[in-house]
Amino acid sequence: MKILAIGANGVIGKATVRLLQQDHDVIPVGHSTGELTVDIESTESIHRLFEQIGTVDAIVSMAGNG
Repeated sequence: MKILAIGANGVIGKATVRLLQQDHDVIPVGHSTGELTVDIESTESIHRLFEQIGTVDAIVSMAGNG
């Protein structure tokens, strides 16, 4: 399964990605760092992200400040 993991650079995000990568193709996305980034408050940023990665089977979001 191809999974988009938004918020992949935080503590919870890193742990979630590590677990999901055991059985799936995970695309990690950060807010400001990493190979792929997205601003989830910007429709344009979200559109650009999906233009880069294409379709996915699932989206997991760990975005936010805790």
